[in-house]
Amino acid sequence: MTRADCIIDVHEFVKEYGISLEQRAEASHLLKSIHSFEFVFNLHLMRNISGITNELSQALQRSYQNIVNVITLVRVCKKRLQIMRNDDINIPNMEDAFITQGRLKHKFQKVLNLHHFQVELFYQVIDR
Repeated sequence: MTRADCIIDVHEFVKEYGISLEQRAEASHLLKSIHSFEFVFNLHLMRNISGITNELSQALQRSYQNIVNVITLVRVCKKRLQIMRNDDINIPNMEDAFITQGRLKHKFQKVLNLHHFQVELFYQVIDR
């Protein structure tokens, strides 16, 4: 059993047997989020970004810093993140409207899936 399976099991238990209605509702909401495309997309994106920045992160945590090496690692990370940023995202139905879960539709600006996932999510995470 993976950690994700354990997390889901705990939330399903709390959803069913939680002490308060608020606790059960929060567990239900978290389960819906965990199973959403956006959640999985974010996990995948963060895994890729962590893989790119891991060596730089480790170098910056060392007590002795080789500044030339660190500058090189920064350049390499920036280049790899830029390549990742420029690659196309192949997600089906990108021309469909993005629908925010759990919120009233009339209060938010309507955007396409492409705009939401590429500009509001993908680019924002990489740019940080």
